[in-house]
Amino acid sequence: MADEQTSTKQTTWLTSRFKIKTGLFVIALALLGVLGWYDASIKYPARGQDSASYLLREYLEKANQHGYMLRTSVADPAGELDSLKPRRGELIKAAESEGVAGAQAQFDLAKMNWLEALSYINKLDAANTTFDNPHGLRDELNDVWGKASAKVPKPLKAYDIPVQWIIMGVGAVGALLLLLNAIIIGMKKYHWDPETKTLTIPGGASFTPSDLADVDKRKWDKFLVFCSIKKSHPQLGGKEIKFDVYRYEPLEAWILEMEAEAFPDRVEEQKGEEAAELTQAVEENANEPSHAEAAAEG
Repeated sequence: MADEQTSTKQTTWLTSRFKIKTGLFVIALALLGVLGWYDASIKYPARGQDSASYLLREYLEKANQHGYMLRTSVADPAGELDSLKPRRGELIKAAESEGVAGAQAQFDLAKMNWLEALSYINKLDAANTTFDNPHGLRDELNDVWGKASAKVPKPLKAYDIPVQWIIMGVGAVGALLLLLNAIIIGMKKYHWDPETKTLTIPGGASFTPSDLADVDKRKWDKFLVFCSIKKSHPQLGGKEIKFDVYRYEPLEAWILEMEAEAFPDRVEEQKGEEAAELTQAVEENANEPSHAEAAAEG
């Protein structure tokens, strides 16, 4: 007999709506992570490389214009950039003047812009800033960027690539947390004995319709229902238990069945209200003119 009773017990499972909603959010966050990775590791570095190449061409043009071609190589690019950046405002102002001071400022400003672009793509090292043949390199870069059809690449900002890595992290971590949360929720089970109408909640405590002090549906529109337990219950006495019927199937049907047995008058009253609303709706529809009548009146 005990085995037969045990075999009739039922267990909740995750609803399709919860799994679909969670799956869509996981996919959206995963795509966000992939997009962040692509931008951080491929798209933005490529744009930064183009920008650095264009700015190198500008730097070599300034050097050739003012006779500084023999001074274009930079053995310590990080140190040089550190010394130039604090002078940015000074260089911009001085570059507008004429003479040797103006020429030097234009040269240094172009150098700073180029070195800064290299720093954004982690290529600020001597291997990328020293040249055996600056004249030949200038000619090569002019073939790429000197054409009328060449489009000036948009320079990167210091935060562009780091922000994309953050976006990747947010997407990846968010997707993993959602999956973990769904797994934890799925491991949480409610059990139902239809013969005795006993609902067992996670943790092992159980109650029947006779243990209910109230069933509160104040948040029914949000798929939440609150069951208040009588104080006489040995484990749950005086507690209000919240049930999320959005996530678990068929938890809603079980609670409604318990409510119907515990409060039959309330259920009958609800049925009466629903019937009255339905009758009113039918009468209102009957009083509205049909399309043919409205057309005839028009």
